[in-house]
Amino acid sequence: MNSFVGWAGVAYRENPQTGYRVYKKTADMSEPGPSGLFVFSEIHHDSICRPFFGMIMNRPAFYHVPADYHRPSSTISFADGHGEIHKWVDPRTQKPPANIGWHDHNYSVPNSPDVAWLQQRASTRR
Repeated sequence: MNSFVGWAGVAYRENPQTGYRVYKKTADMSEPGPSGLFVFSEIHHDSICRPFFGMIMNRPAFYHVPADYHRPSSTISFADGHGEIHKWVDPRTQKPPANIGWHDHNYSVPNSPDVAWLQQRASTRR
C-alpha cells in the first residue's frame, strides 16, 4: 500500500516523506484526484520488508522496487477503485541488478520515467 495513503503516526525510515501530502480520507484526494492516486502496487519480491510501498519523492530513486510479475508490468490499483496493468519502460525497473542493496531503500535510477510515473501518482507537495 502506498505509504502516502492512510498513514498515521510517525514516519518509518523517512516514509511517508515529510513535505508531501498524506491522504487519510477521500476528501483529501484532490491532487491527484482518486483516479490518479495509486493505493496498491505489486512489489518486487526481493524488495519486500514492510507493509507499505515506500516512495522517495524528491529524487529519482526507488525506496521499494515495483514488481514486474506480468513482464514487464505490474498491477496497480487506484483510490477510485479502478485497477490497471502498467508497463515499466525503463530496463532498470524491469530487471534491477541483484546487488542494489534491496533493503537500503535507495535504488538510484537517474532520469527514470518509471520513478517519475509513480511519484506523480503517489502524492504531491503540501
